[in-house]
Amino acid sequence: MLRLWFLTAVVLSASCSREEEKGPLPEVTITRPFSGFAAGYGDTLWVEAQISHTEKLDYVRVSLTGANAIPVGAVQMFYPEGNSYSLQTFFVLDDRLLESGQLEVNVRAGSANGITNDWSTVGYTSIPVEFTSLLVVTGSGNAGYTVNSLPGEGNPQPLFSFSGDYSGSAVSSRFRRFYKAGDVSGSFEAWNPDIRELSWSFPAVSTPPLPYFTAVYCDNTQVFAAIRGAFIQGYSASGTLNFSSAGFGNGYFTSIVHYKQWIAAVFEPFNHCKSQLVLFNYPAGSIFRQTEFTGKAAALSGVSDGGLLVFVNGPEDSSILQYSETQNSIVRLRTFPYGTIRRVSMPEATNAFITTESGVYWYRPESGSITGLIPEQAPHEVAWEPLTQQLFVAYGKHLRTFLLNDLSHPELVSFSDTIRDLHLMYTR
Repeated sequence: MLRLWFLTAVVLSASCSREEEKGPLPEVTITRPFSGFAAGYGDTLWVEAQISHTEKLDYVRVSLTGANAIPVGAVQMFYPEGNSYSLQTFFVLDDRLLESGQLEVNVRAGSANGITNDWSTVGYTSIPVEFTSLLVVTGSGNAGYTVNSLPGEGNPQPLFSFSGDYSGSAVSSRFRRFYKAGDVSGSFEAWNPDIRELSWSFPAVSTPPLPYFTAVYCDNTQVFAAIRGAFIQGYSASGTLNFSSAGFGNGYFTSIVHYKQWIAAVFEPFNHCKSQLVLFNYPAGSIFRQTEFTGKAAALSGVSDGGLLVFVNGPEDSSILQYSETQNSIVRLRTFPYGTIRRVSMPEATNAFITTESGVYWYRPESGSITGLIPEQAPHEVAWEPLTQQLFVAYGKHLRTFLLNDLSHPELVSFSDTIRDLHLMYTR
């Protein structure tokens, strides 16, 4: 047995030696870009390299990768005729979704003797986040709805229209999508506002008068829809189902938000005065926490530094609640004594803007202060844009744009139909 093991080892050793004696490997030297080169969104990244070998080159492979070795653009293959090759190629850095960070250029040469790699790193700066336009949804019931674009300067431009009933909408600047949810019979649709075309849709299961889609929310990556039967489904920008929550039944979900590692939603039972705040594990969809509170949620916000905020209209007054997932408890931060909360816009942790029948109020969670800001008559929709410090307020068919440091001179735009929703669009 010992002799057999010795002979096997000798054979293996000889085999390895023959593999090493095949000859030298190709030589690869990247001459462009130099390591540490800086590039940004929209740039053309040129790649040049010198490849040589004592024998024939089989191929030259060029790739560009980002974080976690994720490819940026397609892998490029070249097939030289001889034993030397001067590589010249490029990558166009036009991916709006690519985040700032380090990219890596890899040039690989292969031959009968083996392969050789050379690398060069590139510091990449993504497209800056800039506010581009306000999407204004207008409509007159079942007669149809129109999505209008209001750029930073200029008049509103109608983008596209859809018919059927309507329960709400959401947008993804990152994937350039406008999501619309029907109500009783209208479908759930994803539109591309840039090319003004419908990307995909899912029909409602119509059973009048029961609603089918009861809430819609987008976290800028995927969209979530609450559906009859009290469960929540999440879809990618291409319409792939990638999240499904546990079902509740005997009620429906009215508000959804992505909070830390959970999907938070408010469940309203059909025959109960209390609502439930539910945290679903993401992406599993199982229940992590649930707790009750009195009243109905007007909005959820997961961006507050202190935790999840719940804006609630109760049987006697309105209030702002805060939820703690560690204690699974809800506390009242303060009463909101200015009427029924209609809409809340809170895209950042420091400021929230609330509409009631009597005006627009400014709430700052850090200090707990509430300031009466704009005494508009019956404002409904509100959108706060923190980069430009613009506050958009809609009432009826009219839209007013305020600058926070100059509330006395708003810009006024009027539409032919009632304004139903306002959405902020960014470069990414």
